[in-house]
Amino acid sequence: MEKKFEFNTFDRVLVRNNKGVWKAKHFEYFDENMEKPYVTTESDAYSECIPYNEETKNLQRTSYDYVPPYEPKDGDFVIVEGVDEHKYIAIFKEYSNGIISYYMAYNYNTHNFINNKELGHFSEWAKVLRQATEAERAKVLRKANEKEKHDFLELIHKEGKDWDATMKSVVKIK
Repeated sequence: MEKKFEFNTFDRVLVRNNKGVWKAKHFEYFDENMEKPYVTTESDAYSECIPYNEETKNLQRTSYDYVPPYEPKDGDFVIVEGVDEHKYIAIFKEYSNGIISYYMAYNYNTHNFINNKELGHFSEWAKVLRQATEAERAKVLRKANEKEKHDFLELIHKEGKDWDATMKSVVKIK
């Protein structure tokens, strides 16, 4: 079995077997040759082990699956909502030092494009994300589904433009 996280002895973790209930324990060691390779300081072995932290603590005593926070990549279509009561779709560039850069964005509430050739940022997004935990950030920023992506591309086409994923740029349709 492959390790998903690196742990040190005595790290607080959540562990479980066979999609059972998560329990808070202290990690001792990992043995890849065991069917249940995560061993706690109480010498109990488990098949799953994740860090115990602000983002995962609510899983304790539940059997919900752990879903890691979404980390957008350059060129991903993302939805941003919960900031200033507006909903946006954007083609993501990067997130650095609390600033989201994008190639092109659209405000669903005002029905306006937000296009900054110099890759500007939404200051409200920056403010929220700079102080957000991963769990809070996941509520604000998520990957757009295929329908949302298709609809956004249609809006871009109506503007006489297109998204060139290879060149990572918004181009005029000839």
